[in-house]
Amino acid sequence: MPPDRVFNNLKLDGTGVIVGIIDDGCAFAKKNFLTSVGTGNAATCKSRVRFLWDQTLKNRTAPWTQATGFYGYELSEKAISAEINSYAQAHAGKIDEDEIYAKLDYQIEEPASHGTHVMDIAAGNDDFLMGAEGVARNADIIFVQLPTDLIEQGGRTLFDKILDGVLYIFARAKAEGKPAVVNISYGAYGGPHDGTSFHEKGIDGLLRNVSNRAVVVAAGNGFEANCHTTQEIKRNKDGETIRWNLPPDDPTLNLVDIWYNGDAELELYLTCPGEPRLGPFKLSESVKDVVVRNGKTVGWVLQENDVAGNHDNHVVIALLPTDEGWTAQYASAPPAGTWKIEFHNSGRTKARLDAWIERDAGKPGAHRRQSRFDVKNANPECTLSNLAACELAISVGAYNTDTQEVARYSACGPTRPIGGDLSTIRHRKPEVCAPASEVATGTGILSASSHRAQPTRMNGTSAAAPYVSGLVALMLQVAQQKNKTLTPAEIRDYVIDGSKKGEAIRKSPLKPSSHQVAEDRTDRPIKQTDVWGDLTGAGRINVLESLKLI
Repeated sequence: MPPDRVFNNLKLDGTGVIVGIIDDGCAFAKKNFLTSVGTGNAATCKSRVRFLWDQTLKNRTAPWTQATGFYGYELSEKAISAEINSYAQAHAGKIDEDEIYAKLDYQIEEPASHGTHVMDIAAGNDDFLMGAEGVARNADIIFVQLPTDLIEQGGRTLFDKILDGVLYIFARAKAEGKPAVVNISYGAYGGPHDGTSFHEKGIDGLLRNVSNRAVVVAAGNGFEANCHTTQEIKRNKDGETIRWNLPPDDPTLNLVDIWYNGDAELELYLTCPGEPRLGPFKLSESVKDVVVRNGKTVGWVLQENDVAGNHDNHVVIALLPTDEGWTAQYASAPPAGTWKIEFHNSGRTKARLDAWIERDAGKPGAHRRQSRFDVKNANPECTLSNLAACELAISVGAYNTDTQEVARYSACGPTRPIGGDLSTIRHRKPEVCAPASEVATGTGILSASSHRAQPTRMNGTSAAAPYVSGLVALMLQVAQQKNKTLTPAEIRDYVIDGSKKGEAIRKSPLKPSSHQVAEDRTDRPIKQTDVWGDLTGAGRINVLESLKLI
């Protein structure tokens, strides 16, 4: 970023551009997202949030209105500004955010909500006690509030809503005649990871044959999550045993999502702790119960072949929660411990298999009981969140600006090879890395809280993605000044090429995580350095070099 934020005599602040945030918890009454209008006693506030669309299906009253052409309800900038100014006039110019949210029937659960953090990094105006201003500090904002009940369920349950959110933001931006970038700091591990799923193709479809539109996706935090495994199995041979560790007292479903080439056929076997081996589960059997514990069902194996999009084979192993209290009223809980997953190739050709463990739901503490593959089976390649595999979206990894180290959790590409053929890898992802921490301890980026006056820190690729969304907003602002239009592919490539040029002139290189370097190979067999190109993409973003390309 130029020190004075001036480029070609233009103040870089995102003016005239819409930054869309699809997330949870929009602290629209915070000063970071307001502008002042007028002076003296006539001064009023104007919200920078042009629209807040709540996808939750609940009845609302004025000033909420039904979202035209969509489900749910929305608040306009006019309604938000009117409520804030009405409150300020009645309370000597002071604003109580919580009372305003209550008056407008909008509930933010967390004192430091994920969505407010993301929105502040991308577009906050630094009007708080400490911290730094957002990248596009004067951009307009459209916020899509995801349904909180689906957030608690986690996984891919939100993908339909996220796709609807992109469509909504682009529709509102078109109506206002403004360019727009959408930030998605959410991901799930399930899916083909090859750009062919309905939701991946849906996002890419919204970015084709348009200009001045972009989508930015957090790459995910899966590098050390032991969430992915891969192997090749020759015809008439058995594969390597995959060990899947299920912790006790897990209140969420446990899912393994498996994909392999469509010209192969695998038979699946499961071994539950303390039980005989189950199987074979054959590809021709679309749904089959996993039965243990005195004949009780503890899960299911679902299989389908010739899947639309990539024509590959797909297997899902779904086990109920291991929390006995949760499952007692429904079924028997699967035993905690190490489950064994084995495959036999009964087909006519070699099989290339990739499997991902789906993220646990968003229930409090659930992530601490996330199931994992044994470290000897786990492979950190292809650990991108599924939506980060979209062709035209920009996926973003994470690094620490204080140490210049890639975050140890930052997910690794590439996308999955369709049909098991490595030559079919469609996209090298992530494209770039962006800041996710500014302190050596790695505790994150200081950004606005929702119910607190002082900011708090957030890390993860969720924090890195909005830096790129803010950069894209500045690029769109510069393009407007030059009367240029940018296609989504050009925006993506300018971000990439600017990063490459920036890396070439930087004095210090991007480095692997020192914590991971210090670990023994037995603790982490595949290191960041082994997959460096698929981990870092073009390297650290560089605002100035990307702007020069426009």
